[in-house]
Amino acid sequence: MEEVKRICPLCGAANPLEGRICVRCGADMRQSLPAAPGAGPLVPWREIGGALALGAAYLALELGWRLLRRRLRKLALPSRRSMLPEVMRRLLRREPAPKAEERVGELSLYGERVWEVRQRGARFWGAERFLWRSTRR
Repeated sequence: MEEVKRICPLCGAANPLEGRICVRCGADMRQSLPAAPGAGPLVPWREIGGALALGAAYLALELGWRLLRRRLRKLALPSRRSMLPEVMRRLLRREPAPKAEERVGELSLYGERVWEVRQRGARFWGAERFLWRSTRR
C-alpha cells in the first residue's frame, strides 16, 4: 500500500502528512491546507447582486412586453358591435324593418376587407367595412 504524502506548494517535494515544515525548502506546509468550512462566503455578494439585478430587469422587460401586447390588441381589434352588419344592429336595437315602399328604389352596397399580420408569435388583425347606399325617389 502506498503512503499518502503532502506536496510542498513551493518546491513540490513530498512530505509526511503530519509534517508542518517542508523537509527540502523549509516552507510552512500549513498554508497549503484547504480552508475550513465557513471560513469565507461561498458566493461573493457582487455576483449575487448582479444575478438579482439581471432577474429584476428580466421581470420588468417581461411585464413591459405583456402590457404592450395588451395595448396593441385593444388598438387593433374593433369592438364587437362595430363588426356586426347593419341588419344585426337593427335586430339588437329592436328597430322595425323598413316598409316595402321605403325599400323600393334603395340600393345598398356592403363591403368588407379583413387583414391579418403575424409577427414574432403575435397576431394582429383588423377589419374594414363600408356601407354605401343610394336612394332613388
